[in-house]
Amino acid sequence: MSLAPWSDEFELILRDRLPSLDGRPLTLSTSLVDFGLDSMAAVALLLALEDIFGIEIPDNRLDVEIFASAGSLWALMSELISAAPAEG
Repeated sequence: MSLAPWSDEFELILRDRLPSLDGRPLTLSTSLVDFGLDSMAAVALLLALEDIFGIEIPDNRLDVEIFASAGSLWALMSELISAAPAEG
């Protein structure tokens, strides 16, 4: 189990989409751009997050600040996951 402030799935997706992290610690302030997030990687990352977490990220919530760090992206994800209707 991860000691990070996010789910293990979130970290696995980030590490999969940003291979230049290469075992480095992933923290709230980790810059996603510094580790290879470009526009194509951002689209793939968003699709993977939507698929794994069963949410839809509204276009109007996507801006540069969301991708500034792992923490800013997780803040949005956490909000959307909490607001999503429970399955069952």
